[in-house]
Amino acid sequence: MKKTLVFAIVVGMLLVVAAMAESITAAPPVPINCATDKFSVIPGLKGFGTDTRAAYGAANPPEICIVDSLLTTTGNPSWDASTYSVGVFKGTLIQCLEGLDTLNGETIDGHVVLPNTGKVILFEVSGTINATSYPYSYYIKYPYTTIVGQTAPSPGINLRNITLICQSHDVLVQHIRVRVGDAKSGTDPSKRDGIVSSTASGACDVVIDHCSMSWGIDENSSVGRHDVTFSNCIIAEALHNSLHSKGSHSKGMNIGVASYNTSLLKNLYIHNDGRNPYYLRASNVFVNNYIYNPGTFNIQLEVTTGVLTASIVGNLIEGGPSTIDSAYQNHLSVKALTTASEIYLYDNKCGKEGEEWYTQSSADDWSHVRWRSLQTDISDDVKVPSALIWPTGLVALDVDDVKTHVLTNAGARPADRDSADQRVVNHAKSNGTQGAIIDSPSDVGVWPILVENTRLLTLPDNPHGDDDGDCYTNLEEWLHKLAAEVEGKKYEEADTTTPKVTFFNINPTTANTNSPITASYKVSDNKALKQVELHRTNDKNGSPDANNWTKIVSGTSASGSFTDSISTAGTYWYGMNVVDEAGNVGLEPSPVKVVVNSGGGSIYYVPTSTTTVDGDTFCGGATCTSADTIIIRGGARGNLLLQDFDGSGAYIHIVNQNINPDSKVEINGVIQLDNCQYVDLRGDNDPNLTYGIKVLNDGIPSASANSVRVKGKSDHIKISYIEVAFDGNSTMSGNGIFVQDGAESSSWIWDTIEIHHNYIHGCIYAGMYLGQNEPYANDNPYIANVSVHDNIIDDSGVYGMVLKGVSASSGVCCKRRSKSAAGGGAE
Repeated sequence: MKKTLVFAIVVGMLLVVAAMAESITAAPPVPINCATDKFSVIPGLKGFGTDTRAAYGAANPPEICIVDSLLTTTGNPSWDASTYSVGVFKGTLIQCLEGLDTLNGETIDGHVVLPNTGKVILFEVSGTINATSYPYSYYIKYPYTTIVGQTAPSPGINLRNITLICQSHDVLVQHIRVRVGDAKSGTDPSKRDGIVSSTASGACDVVIDHCSMSWGIDENSSVGRHDVTFSNCIIAEALHNSLHSKGSHSKGMNIGVASYNTSLLKNLYIHNDGRNPYYLRASNVFVNNYIYNPGTFNIQLEVTTGVLTASIVGNLIEGGPSTIDSAYQNHLSVKALTTASEIYLYDNKCGKEGEEWYTQSSADDWSHVRWRSLQTDISDDVKVPSALIWPTGLVALDVDDVKTHVLTNAGARPADRDSADQRVVNHAKSNGTQGAIIDSPSDVGVWPILVENTRLLTLPDNPHGDDDGDCYTNLEEWLHKLAAEVEGKKYEEADTTTPKVTFFNINPTTANTNSPITASYKVSDNKALKQVELHRTNDKNGSPDANNWTKIVSGTSASGSFTDSISTAGTYWYGMNVVDEAGNVGLEPSPVKVVVNSGGGSIYYVPTSTTTVDGDTFCGGATCTSADTIIIRGGARGNLLLQDFDGSGAYIHIVNQNINPDSKVEINGVIQLDNCQYVDLRGDNDPNLTYGIKVLNDGIPSASANSVRVKGKSDHIKISYIEVAFDGNSTMSGNGIFVQDGAESSSWIWDTIEIHHNYIHGCIYAGMYLGQNEPYANDNPYIANVSVHDNIIDDSGVYGMVLKGVSASSGVCCKRRSKSAAGGGAE
C-alpha cells in the first residue's frame, strides 16, 4: 500500500488497490444525470473513450440485429417482427454489420430503419465464423455500434481468417475471439491483423473489452486514432516466420503515429516477439498489463516527430523460453524519443520468476530501460515525476497483484475459455518455463473446436427503456448480466425473473406402446438455471406442478432432449417445469398431446452394469425381433458384447439413450457384435448428439484393441454415428472398426456391411480393417456388398482403411470423405 499512497500524492488522485474477487453492480453508486453526466459504457471501467454510449449514442434507439448463422453470406439481414419482445433483424455477422448499414433510412420487410440510428449486434449461436472467400475484412463503417459476444451460448464466438476493422466512432466490442491464422487465401498478410481501430479520422471513442486476439500476421491488434481503450484482452501468439513480406514479424499491438488518448488496461500480451505494445507518438497510458515470454522486445517506444506523453504504471514483464536476456531484464525499450516527450514510469517489474532481483522493487524504474539507438543521452526532462496523462477515475493495481488478476480476468470468456486461451494462460502460470513464439497455428495443434450451439435469446421487455432510472437501458443491464456470467463474476441483483421455455417439441405425437417418445427443449434464465423437468399426465386439465402430473426425468442443461415410452395405450400430455436457483418456476407455453396405440415392437434397455446381451433371450426372455428396439443407456460402462441377434430379414435397431442431456454412452473398452444378422448399431438416437456412442480403447488388458468388432457368422450389419478413440496406452494392434474372424469356415461370407458417419481417431494400426488376412481354401471373397461412406478417420497410425479379400464383383462402395493424418491411405 505504501507505493500506492505515494502515487496518489504524486498524481493528485486517490487510488485504491482493487479487490481480486470482483462483482458487477447493476448501476453507478451515486445518482447521475443521464442526459448530461458522463458514465462508462461498462460499469466500473475507466479509460479513454469509455464514456461512449456506443449504440445508444445516436438520436434514435438502436436497431437490434441477431447473428443466428455462422455463414459468411453478405447482403441484407431479414426482419423478424414476432419472435422477440421487439422486432429485430437476423442474419450473418457481416449482414448485421455491413448489410444493415445500407438500410440507413430505407425500408425492409415493412420496417423503416430511421436515419441516425445505432445498432446492437447480438449472437444466439456459438462456433467459428470462418471466411473461406472474399470478404476477409469485416468493417464497422457506421457510428454507434455495439457488438457483444456474451450473448452467444457456450463456447462463444470465434472469427477465423477475418480482420475486424473499426472505421467509425462510438463503438463497443466485447467477448469475441479473433484468430486470424495463415490461410493461403485471405487479406494481404501485411494487413492481416485481428482487431483494428483504424487510422480513419473518425475512428474514436472505441472500447475493445474482454476479447482474445491471436495468430495475426501483421499484428494481433492496432490503434490508429484517439480515445480508444483495450481492456482485459488476450493478445497472443502473433505469427513469426509466416506470410509477411518483411519476413519474421511476430507483433502484438501497434499504437500509430496519429493516435492519442489510448489506454491499454489489464491485458495479457503473451508469446509475441515484439510490439508488446509499440508506441509511435501521442498520449497514452499502459497500466496493469502482464507481458509473458516476449521474444526480443516488450514495451517499445519510437518517437521521431511530435511529442509522446505516456504513463506506464504497474506492469509486469516475465521472461519465458523465447525471451532474450535484454528483453526480460528491461521493461521498456526506447529506440528514439523527441526531447519534448514526457514519460512517467512507476511500479513496473520485469525478469524471470525465481531470480533474486525479479522479486525486488526497483528504486529507479529508468534503470530497466533499454536504449536501442545512437541517441543514448536523453534529457532528464523526458523522465517526469508524475503522471501527466491519466484517465479520470482509473484505479491502478499494485504490480504484485497484476499477474493473478490478469490471468483470472483476461480474454473473451474467462469463465469459459477455449483451448487456445486456456493453453496460453497455463503457460503464463508455468513460472517462465512453458510456451513459445510460433510461426503457424499448426505449431500448437489444431484450431480450437467451438461447438455450434444455438440459444434463442429472451430479450428484456421494453429493451430501450430504463425502468430503474440508473441511466443504463434494460437491454444494457441484461448485457451486463451476461458479461458477468462469461467473466465468472457476480452480478448483484435479486433474481425475480421467471425462467422461460423457449422451445418445446414432442416427437412423435402418435406412437405405439413401448416405443420411444422424444421431448426436445430449449430454456432460458436471466441468472442461474437449476433444473429442467419433463412431466406427463393423462389429464389435460392439470398443469405440470399439479399432483396429477408425474415427473418423468430431469436435467440441468438449458437445451437438449429427454426420451420416454408409455406401456399403456391412451391419450397423454407432456409438459415442462423450469426451476432456477432462486426458486422461480417457468412452464412450457402449452402441454403437448400424444396418442399412444397398442401394438408394435417393444423397447428394451441395457443397463450400464450389463456386459453381455444375448439376443436369443434378452427381449423379455424371448428372441428379439426386428420390431424391437434395444436401447443402451447413457453413461460409462466397460466392454459390451452383443451376440445372437437376428432380425430375420429386417433390422433390429440398437441405439443410444441419454440419461441426462449431453450424457452419451461411453464404452471404456470394446463393443462387439458376434453372430448377428440384420442389426443396425447407431449412435444418433438423440438428435443433440451426433456421436451418441463413444468407444474409448484405454488399453484394458482383458479387451481386444479392436474397438468396434464384428465377428462370427455376422451379415447385414450397419454401424453409424459412433466415435472411436484411442488414448495411446494400448499395446495391441489398435484398429478402430474391425470386421474379421479367422476361426470361421471357408463357406462363410460377411455380406452387406454398411459403415457410415463414424468418427475414428488415434488408432495405432488402421481406422477400419475389413476382411480376412488369409484366403479360404475355396478362394471365395471374404466380404461382399460393403458400403463405407462419410466417415472421418483422423490420426491413424498406419492405414486409414484396410480391405482384405474383396473381389471386383463384391460391390464395395467407398465414398471418400475420410482423412488419415498419420499413416495415410488404404491397403
